[in-house]
Amino acid sequence: MKNVLLVFDDIQYLLTEDSKGLDGLLFYLSRLSKNIGIILVGNLRVNDLAMALEPPTTSSLKPRSVCFPKYNATELKNILIDRANDALTEKALKRSGGAIAKIAALTAQGWGSARYALDLFKEAGMVSEAILAKDHITEEALDKAHDMIEESNIEDQIHELPPQPLALLEAI
Repeated sequence: MKNVLLVFDDIQYLLTEDSKGLDGLLFYLSRLSKNIGIILVGNLRVNDLAMALEPPTTSSLKPRSVCFPKYNATELKNILIDRANDALTEKALKRSGGAIAKIAALTAQGWGSARYALDLFKEAGMVSEAILAKDHITEEALDKAHDMIEESNIEDQIHELPPQPLALLEAI
């Protein structure tokens, strides 16, 4: 048996209504030969990829998903410190320690996503520098960055709503 390994950073785009690319590709590959195993690796907001694909594709693939456990606060803190070593001076890193620990704790309480923790770290750094004129990440900057990201996420979720729930939300 031969395996085909497909790795995508953003599978979600390939599943949008205007792009049926992933569904078509997977359907084609599944029909090539009975001796091909398809391994799909990627980050997906939809928990069940099978629900996003057309029924003939799902039937051909017989998909099984593997979900990885979320990171805990210690793991996230280590990831953030590793990145902070590259991004901050030693002095700024020491002064940012409390904020880094708080980012790890906040993220671990939620999705446990390293990507979210790194985005929050980056945004907090930009707020510290651009808005607060600080040379390190402050907890105040972290709180502002967290609010900004959460607001942006809520706006994205609202824009992705189907017409009926969106109309209901607008009416409310």
